[in-house]
Amino acid sequence: MLSRAPGERKAAAFAGGIGTVRLVSPQIALVFASFEYGERDADTVVDIFGLFGLVVVVLIISFITTAIGIVIYLGIRDPVREIYGPLEQGAIDPRRQIEYGGIMPDFKFGAVKANDLNFHYLEMGDGPLVLCMHGFPDHAYSFRHLLPDLAQAGFRGVAPFMRGYAPTEAPKDGLYQSVLMSKDVLALIGALGAERAYLVGNDWGAGAVSGAAVLEPEKVVKLVIIASGRADENLRLNFQFLKGTWHGFYFQLPEAERTLANNDFAFIEDWWRDASPGWDIPEEALESIKATFRKPGVVEAALGYYRARHGPALDDPSLINAQERISAGPITVPTLALHGTRDRPRRIDAFESETMDRYFTGGLEKVIIPGTGHFMHQEKPQEVNPKIVEFLKR
Repeated sequence: MLSRAPGERKAAAFAGGIGTVRLVSPQIALVFASFEYGERDADTVVDIFGLFGLVVVVLIISFITTAIGIVIYLGIRDPVREIYGPLEQGAIDPRRQIEYGGIMPDFKFGAVKANDLNFHYLEMGDGPLVLCMHGFPDHAYSFRHLLPDLAQAGFRGVAPFMRGYAPTEAPKDGLYQSVLMSKDVLALIGALGAERAYLVGNDWGAGAVSGAAVLEPEKVVKLVIIASGRADENLRLNFQFLKGTWHGFYFQLPEAERTLANNDFAFIEDWWRDASPGWDIPEEALESIKATFRKPGVVEAALGYYRARHGPALDDPSLINAQERISAGPITVPTLALHGTRDRPRRIDAFESETMDRYFTGGLEKVIIPGTGHFMHQEKPQEVNPKIVEFLKR
């Protein structure tokens, strides 16, 4: 069943009835006035019968439009929502500008086929393409603050919903190995009508854009990665570091689906507060993310990313060589790397590691934003966005 905000449904349901009353009332008043002043000649009688015929027709039309309104009110059918998909309470309606996260975005909404999947995306601005890829547990609105700043700076900012994150299509083969995210990025560049693009990514999105820069560096002008590092072997085996990566192992278990969905996705909310402990995430932002995860197949897709990482049996053997190329590197395009001081345990050590320095050979700028966590571009956009824009324009 499709849902609307209560006020929106009431307005749709009663619009037909109100319009009918406004149309018929003057005509009825005219008839009663003719009787009041004694104007009851044959023409008036004919007019009366004609008027009653008109009233019957209008009442029939009113009944039909009111019935449609009731159907919409009950959420049974809404053709526009069938295009964009059902919106849960608190989710953003793509037909309207809605205040979200303290700004009034004026996004365009689009869809394009890339790498055999139908990707939906947010877009703002004209100019060179900047492709912004989100992570877990998130969606395209992760970049609701960055897209307006990119547009103002003369760029075309595009933030897709990544594979499996509705309304973007889930792959029919169920494959989510990380090399496919990078191939999605490269395919999106061409599908969006560009030959080259600037790439921005957070979390899984950072891995996706980094891999794209390894596979086809000629398509990447510059790279920006947010909250991402490269841990050496000793750090990967460190107890404190493992405390921040435990979820990747837990998500291999069959009860992971129930864990995420339990108590209306309380896990998602706790996740955000743990990953960005210094930020009081707005309720509307949390609700919008939960609305994405309530959509059919999104939980399975999000877990699929992690299961492919730790389960070779879920990989496509034909992509092994490309996956190994990404693992080996290097990245040869200019890169800006951003990290916070309040991300999960020892993440910043991976960010500051020599392993990371060696992986980026085309010029690497590291910037640490004190007090920010894993979703730093949403926590302090007033500090993060200018650094991104300045780097891209340089």
